[in-house]
Order: sequence, then C-alpha cells, then structure tokens
Amino acid sequence: MRFGVSPAVAHVRCPAGIGSTLLGTASRSGFAAFILCLAGFAGTALARGPHQRTVFHNELTAGRSRTLRIAGSTSLVAAIGVTIAEFGPAYGLAVLAALVNITGLIVALLLAGPLSNRLR
Repeated sequence: MRFGVSPAVAHVRCPAGIGSTLLGTASRSGFAAFILCLAGFAGTALARGPHQRTVFHNELTAGRSRTLRIAGSTSLVAAIGVTIAEFGPAYGLAVLAALVNITGLIVALLLAGPLSNRLR
C-alpha cells in the first residue's frame, strides 16, 4: 500500500476530462458547450414577446420567432452532444447541468438588468 491507498483503489483512473478540463482539449470542448448553451438560452429567450419588446422595442414576426426558437433548441441539443462526446455520458451530463445553470442565469440577469435598463 502506498500512501494509505489499497491496491484495489490504486488502479482506478479518473473519468476522461477531469484532469485535463482546465489545460487540455477538454477546455476547448467545454468552452464550445458553454457558447452553445449561451446561444441556446439567448435564442429561446428572444423568441418570446416580452423579451423581444425589451431588446428590440417591438415584437418580431412569427417566422423570426420560430427561427430563434429552433436555433436556440438546436444549440442546446448540440451542447448535449458536445459534452457527452467529450466527457462521457455520466460526467458529461453533470457538466451540462452546470453549464445550463450558469448560462441560464447569465441570460436572465442580462435580460433583467443591463439590457432592460439600457434600452428603456
């Protein structure tokens, strides 16, 4: 036994991406997933009438709203694919849950704070 670790546990490796999240290729994929989540939430938020009035001062046409909704949903689905492909299903969904919470909060704060105050 080395350093108090039993031989059964000594050979267990960390899931792919945990060690390289900050320095390796996983950081690029994580950043891509972050941008995809941010674009997805912005698109789905801007597809709603109240947010359109806040940002654009009027509502968009139904076709443009539908396009924003589809683009936002597609971005969120792509973020699922990126995180699962890079980190695996278990850790990837945990990373995705964190990204969804962070980016949702960013979009909500932007719509409630600087964008609404600046444009009124």
